[in-house]
Amino acid sequence: MMFLAASLAVPPIARADPGQDLVGRIRLAFSGVTSFTLDQAWPGGKSHAVIVLPDLSSAAATMGRKTSDVVTQGSTKLERTNGGVWRPHTFNAAGSKNALDSFLYYAQQVTALPDRREGRSQVGAFSYVSAPPNAFIPPNAQITICTYDKKTYLLRTCRWTNARGYLITTYGRWNDPRNTVVIPSNIGPSASPEPSVFAPPPTPRPTLPPSPMRLH
Repeated sequence: MMFLAASLAVPPIARADPGQDLVGRIRLAFSGVTSFTLDQAWPGGKSHAVIVLPDLSSAAATMGRKTSDVVTQGSTKLERTNGGVWRPHTFNAAGSKNALDSFLYYAQQVTALPDRREGRSQVGAFSYVSAPPNAFIPPNAQITICTYDKKTYLLRTCRWTNARGYLITTYGRWNDPRNTVVIPSNIGPSASPEPSVFAPPPTPRPTLPPSPMRLH
């Protein structure tokens, strides 16, 4: 009887969360990344970016007849609109590497989805809601669906769609030595930047603590 009582007192072993385990594998894969490309599309606009770690990036966006180009190096950002003069700005940059390390930190309610075909490849898939840990998540929270490479666990696409719009993010050219960023030479004086055309979310996102860079 004493043995039975002792065995009943042992707490059950907690089971691992498959969704969070998958997120951990993806974040671990990011830790070995040196560069990648990032393409985004939303209603009326699109952008293409090249990120070279730890703190170099270039991006070009188009929305309607307006274009914006941005180059960052460390805490310096160069920006131009409609092919005009590059203007320097200083901003508080935590670095793209930190952004990758913290990627999917706000992924809650992660659900592994059945594998699917994407082009000619068989890929893994999962869905998640972006929210701080332990935050209240409303039943109608926006769900993002992502796909990833089954061998490397590097992301391929992330997308969300609703009645008001969509945002599709495509990752590519992971660790490709051709990923380079050219620093502009025709730089004008500092000036207040014009409104950017980079991916405005069609619907409000949850209020999150400051994060160096959002990749989803």
